[in-house]
Amino acid sequence: MKKLILLTVVIMNICVFSQENIYTLSNAIDDAIRNNLDYSVATYSITEKQKDIESAMKQLSPSIDTSLVYNRTDEPGAAAFSKIAQGGFNNTYMTQMANPDEVENNLFEASINIPIFMGGTVRNSIKYYSEIKKSKEYDVERYKENLIFDVFRTYHSIIMAHAVTVLARQSVESASEHVKQTKNMLEAGIVMNSDLLKTQVFLHKQEQFLINAENNLKIAKMNLGYLTGNYTKNDFEIDKSISILECEHVDIEYLINSALKNRKELMSIQQNIKALSYYKRSVEGKNKPMVYGFSKYSQNSEDIFEDEGKGNTSGIMFEYKLVDFGKTKKESEKIDINIKKLKKMKEALKQKIILEVNTDLLNMEAASKSIQVAISSVEKAKEMQRVVVDQYNQGLTTIVNLTDTETAYKEANMNYIKSVYEFNVAREKLKLSASILNCDSLNNNKDLGGK
Repeated sequence: MKKLILLTVVIMNICVFSQENIYTLSNAIDDAIRNNLDYSVATYSITEKQKDIESAMKQLSPSIDTSLVYNRTDEPGAAAFSKIAQGGFNNTYMTQMANPDEVENNLFEASINIPIFMGGTVRNSIKYYSEIKKSKEYDVERYKENLIFDVFRTYHSIIMAHAVTVLARQSVESASEHVKQTKNMLEAGIVMNSDLLKTQVFLHKQEQFLINAENNLKIAKMNLGYLTGNYTKNDFEIDKSISILECEHVDIEYLINSALKNRKELMSIQQNIKALSYYKRSVEGKNKPMVYGFSKYSQNSEDIFEDEGKGNTSGIMFEYKLVDFGKTKKESEKIDINIKKLKKMKEALKQKIILEVNTDLLNMEAASKSIQVAISSVEKAKEMQRVVVDQYNQGLTTIVNLTDTETAYKEANMNYIKSVYEFNVAREKLKLSASILNCDSLNNNKDLGGK
């Protein structure tokens, strides 16, 4: 069992906000599942396969066909046969056969065909489509897991972008204060005009940094709107509190076993293998005897409303394909090749999944270490900033040293914000790889140890 102990740190909220009207991560996930168009499109594949099942089942139902044919002829042979069918062929008509009158004939037919034995083709077709439907259900479940992860990642990108925006505003405020202070020092003859210009250039850099930060925040909100189906909603307030939770008992063997057992892609491939086995039986069933029951009613009459020339035929029909010149065999062999191909794909996917789980665990470990380094860096940069600001106020150091210190402090905070984001995303990505990610497991580490 491989264990990973992470330092527990709670990030202080950078700004105070009301808890009312907060668009929470849970709200975002619910909206995405309900409104995301790509997810909605994916669910239609299940409905489509259900219709295939229903269509296959209909092949076992009786079929009823009707037809009505009208013709008019004075051709001797055709006219005679029409009269015979109508029951109107007599001695009188015999005398005018060489030059008959025009004969009208209405032929009405109705038949019913009842499948009795179809060689297993229909039964196996139903099973084939049922397994394909299950495969699509697994595909949709995996799509849902990916959607939840995408919403989580995007929601946290908004948190990160907001934190960076607040940091940028603080940097602008600090730089503005430096400009004011340097102006006062210039008037007092303590610094030179070039020092003032340097502080003004530094201020402009922080203003540009703020513009980019605010733009990134808008883009992050737009991305969340796309995922949740709220395309025009970008003025919402999010829960900006973040916590780095302690991860204990991260069991890599459990995570790999969970992935190999629960990954929907593997389940989908297995269902496709089963589906092809039923499809093969359906194809081979075409060479088996098939039995139908049928009954046919016909009526020939000169006037469609007359009751003449009735006939009924009923019976059982046996159908057997004597020779198909190896077509069925070749089709069956092609299915066997596809089954072997899917089995190889499944084994390759297993190896890829094992690699993915191990990689995601390493990424989470690296992110956790980065947080600890970033915390130390922020603390040291803050102390260095305090010392340099005091020195500058006393005229003991240059403005370049001050702005360099401000930049270092800002970058240390940026690295801290980024490392927290990367850790949270890496943790949930590991759950996604192990197929243990769901709405209840978000921001919860107990599942990583299999306890």
